[in-house]
Amino acid sequence: MSKNKERDKNIQMQNNNGSRDGGAGGKSIPQIKIRLSSQGVNGPDPLSSVTSSNGHSNGNGHGSESIRISEVRPIKVRVGNTERLDSSGNGTARLNGNGNGHGTGLLVASDPTSTAGRLTTSRLRATDLKGMRFRLGQEPPVLVPAPSRRPSVHKRELPYFLMRHRTVRSHSRVGYTRSQVAAVRHGKGGAFKAVMQVSLGMWLLFILLGLSAMGAGVAGATLYVSQLPKIDPQSLAADIQINGVGVQTSKIYDRNGVPLYDLVDEDTGRREELTLERISPLVISATVAAEDGSFYTNAGVDPLAIVRAVRINLSGDGSSGASTITQQLVRQIVLSKDEATESSFTRKIKEAVLAVQLAQTYSKHDIMELFLNQNYYGHRAYGIGAASLVYFGKPAVQLNLAEAALLAGLPQAPTEYDPYIHPDLAAKRQGYVLDQMAKLGMISKDEAAQAKAENGDQKITLKPYKLDIKAPHFVYYVKQYLEKKYGPQASESGLKIYTTLDLNVQQAAEQVARDRIKELRQQSATNAAIVLMKPNTGEILGMVGSVDYNNTAIDGQVNVATAERQPGSSFKPITYATAFKKGWTPGTVVLDTLTSFPNPGQKPYIPRNYDLKDHGWVTVREAIGNSFNIPAVKALQFAGIQDTIDTAHDMGITGLNRGVGWYGLSLTLGGGEVTLLDMTNAYSTFANNGTEVDANPILRIEDAQGRTIYRLDPKNPGGKQALDPRLSYMITNILSDNKARALEFGLNSPLHTSFPSAAKTGTTENNRDSWTMGYTPNLTVGVWVGNSNGTEMLKVTGAIGAAVIWNNMMEKFYANPQFVSLLGDADGKVQRDFVQPGGLIKTYACSARGDINDLFLKDSPPKGCTTYKDKNQQLHSAPSGNSAAPKPNSAPAPGKPVARPTPLPGIGPPVYNP
Repeated sequence: MSKNKERDKNIQMQNNNGSRDGGAGGKSIPQIKIRLSSQGVNGPDPLSSVTSSNGHSNGNGHGSESIRISEVRPIKVRVGNTERLDSSGNGTARLNGNGNGHGTGLLVASDPTSTAGRLTTSRLRATDLKGMRFRLGQEPPVLVPAPSRRPSVHKRELPYFLMRHRTVRSHSRVGYTRSQVAAVRHGKGGAFKAVMQVSLGMWLLFILLGLSAMGAGVAGATLYVSQLPKIDPQSLAADIQINGVGVQTSKIYDRNGVPLYDLVDEDTGRREELTLERISPLVISATVAAEDGSFYTNAGVDPLAIVRAVRINLSGDGSSGASTITQQLVRQIVLSKDEATESSFTRKIKEAVLAVQLAQTYSKHDIMELFLNQNYYGHRAYGIGAASLVYFGKPAVQLNLAEAALLAGLPQAPTEYDPYIHPDLAAKRQGYVLDQMAKLGMISKDEAAQAKAENGDQKITLKPYKLDIKAPHFVYYVKQYLEKKYGPQASESGLKIYTTLDLNVQQAAEQVARDRIKELRQQSATNAAIVLMKPNTGEILGMVGSVDYNNTAIDGQVNVATAERQPGSSFKPITYATAFKKGWTPGTVVLDTLTSFPNPGQKPYIPRNYDLKDHGWVTVREAIGNSFNIPAVKALQFAGIQDTIDTAHDMGITGLNRGVGWYGLSLTLGGGEVTLLDMTNAYSTFANNGTEVDANPILRIEDAQGRTIYRLDPKNPGGKQALDPRLSYMITNILSDNKARALEFGLNSPLHTSFPSAAKTGTTENNRDSWTMGYTPNLTVGVWVGNSNGTEMLKVTGAIGAAVIWNNMMEKFYANPQFVSLLGDADGKVQRDFVQPGGLIKTYACSARGDINDLFLKDSPPKGCTTYKDKNQQLHSAPSGNSAAPKPNSAPAPGKPVARPTPLPGIGPPVYNP
């Protein structure tokens, strides 16, 4: 017999059937057969067979008897998948004794292969075996003590209050998962339901709190609205006056108190009251499209207008306010001046409530009529009637679609969209209004496109605008400066603005520019611009934007001093200053010969000198003084394009923001656009020992009550150190060295003055722009000559065009003691000579062209030769020694000498370089 069979024990419990008198009932005892096994892990299941059957009796007695086990200890067994079979309904573990007894059967699969292959460990307790008696075999099973009904903290899978008492109470490796516990506790999907119940409760709480806060807010808003003034037609009519609503004139003066311009007339500007019948319907439609597309349907306010305004302003396609036409009218005629300019939530609420009241009091017809008569359209024109006469010289009823769209777009920013000053921005704004009209179905897309065209029936012809104004370009520059600093209300706040401009200096500059342009007309030069600035304070002493503000043939109303143009070679000193930061000096020697510079993805960049010659080994001093192009490109390559742009920004240039890839190595030759004002500011940084001070047109501002609200402090004008003073002086020392530029300019060029000065010229491709930038320790003068529309001039280089004006202006300025007195520092002292700062030495050093003697940093004296060894491909060998003779492949063809400009009156020997 096998060990398994030896360990098997059959336990028979007979069911006795019969009858007894006297009330004793028959017994029905199930026959139970239990076979236990303790086979190893490779044998069959430990409990291979358990059967239960019911006994039957035909006795007459009835009753019940329970068989109890006096002591049954829990046994740890492994049970396979079980199936309960009911013989006749739900059975119990109790033995019933009836005449016809019924019981239940528990069947455990005897075939181990019938299990699912996954065993579940369980424990049988005394209560589970109640009513059963065991007679065990020779080897009793190993008994495992039952664990505590409350497991320790370290044995709990979950907090005990989440564990089900009857099923989860064993070691951490025995029992149920957390999701099963949640299912037992809360039912199927219990965890999700529990979370949802908590979330729902929190949301209900938040809703209740929100309703409470909303109720309090509504109550507060109701109280606030109840205290607002009501719109009264009679009082409103008193506020609407033909002379304007609370407008005070702001005046602009020069530094000595001489009036330059009144930003608004004493009678608050020109006005002409019109009814809607005397205004073109196109103006009304264009105004609705530009300001308030839902004007005829809203109740005075339009919440969606805020979203519309944000989208339009961020897109860059135009600008739009978030207020309706009715709200804007409330600001103009109902709110006080302080309230209208206040930026607060309460003001917005008040404005909206009053706008609703206004919409309920007046018809849309009346509101539109009031609005069109109160708007400010620029150039002292209040109301559409005055605007139509100022800009087009015709009544408002005769305006065509293009003209109506242009005027409708002005009230948002009359100065910014001024068609005389900024025609490109005005056209962009006009296009936006036309597009909005087409979008709203007021006109067709074809009509909008035709109105945008520059010819045809819709062509715009502005009326020549003349004003009794002094220094007009400077005045409008000041106006823009004030509006950016203090807001649009600055023009109508009764301010007295004392500017830095000296009218006598301004008139002298205007005369010098006109005289020279008369001499250059035969060479197709029609316009000039000048900026004069004090380096240490940034004060603008004079600004000539054109030679004739009222001359439309030369686009005289365009301020060239603030327009971006290419500066030509006048940008080179900024490049060399950046190279000085990285180790170059005025004595560094560079090979000036035809050179090919790599240009990834494109053809190599091969610049040429203006005189079409190679000059061999040259020092940086000679390269800057004579404005050689090839060494300047090598300097930019060494300094780095981005670092050079950063230096320009540090020195006061606000442009050059298109990225390194846009400019390339041509940046050093003037390939990036800058303004004359910015270039004058940058050269002022050189003059001010490397300290940059922003250009400043304001000396003092007084409010309407005469109180000073701003004053320039000459002892503390602000500013930042943009360059090491030693490096700045190196540039100044080169630009003031008349001998260094003698090779190309001669010793008597217009760059040479009777007093110490530094200067640099610049000429752009095809002589489109002629520049000269120069300075003394106290004064910086920047000059541009050219045509406003960018057409070419005939051989007007920087030295022939701008340099003559620069020289004449400098000499005239320093010959006038009254002008010189403007240049004193905070103590009234005027510095005449450039002063070398400490930390510089002048010494000898070797180079490829021999010994040189120049400036070096004291803490970085020359060690060995100062020759720059570039790795660019030289297209032909350089001339030997200092010879400037051209090589055969760079010399002009025989019989065709290099064209040289004819000297003009006021110029020294002919010059051949910008």
